[in-house]
Amino acid sequence: MFRPTKVVDVELSQPLAEIGDLGGYDAIWALVRLYGTPLGYTKLPIDGAYCPATRLGSAILEEHGLAIIHHLLDVGLATARAGELRIDDLLSIPYPVYPGPWPVVTVAVCTRDRTADLTRCLDAICQLNYPKLDLLVVDNAPADDSTRQLVSTHFPQVRYVCESRPGLDWARNRAMMESAIPIMEFTHQGSARFQAGCT
Repeated sequence: MFRPTKVVDVELSQPLAEIGDLGGYDAIWALVRLYGTPLGYTKLPIDGAYCPATRLGSAILEEHGLAIIHHLLDVGLATARAGELRIDDLLSIPYPVYPGPWPVVTVAVCTRDRTADLTRCLDAICQLNYPKLDLLVVDNAPADDSTRQLVSTHFPQVRYVCESRPGLDWARNRAMMESAIPIMEFTHQGSARFQAGCT
């Protein structure tokens, strides 16, 4: 008989907590992160109504101990061996803060007559926590001015440009012409592709 799996997000830089209310669940499927970086998944069978933090921590270390050390070594935070590492050791480690400078990144959204989708897309992009973000909407051969009205009314921080020639390639080329920034990311409401070194 099918029994559901409890999906949780575990951030190792925060104290691990007991996971409760597990009645009816067959297992825990935990996405394990360290300072926001995903390290992998840990699946843990459930034998009661809760999972103690110590059991969860032991399972994570058993599966991802080396990945944790590798990540800490990448940022110069640890020299421990996997067998000597404890979850509690992570809580007292200050994560390095990048002092800058932050490069400007242009995010270009290529769109055509899809204002509802564009609203959701821009709402999500505007939540990015990056200090130097240049947002650009390329309106590709629009049937009306609804996209321009949307951007000017609800997203004044976003630049708008109209490209009259239809086609995604034309839209992307126009985006590159409108931006002198060497780092650009293209997205068109549902798919994204990172482009570096575009001028």
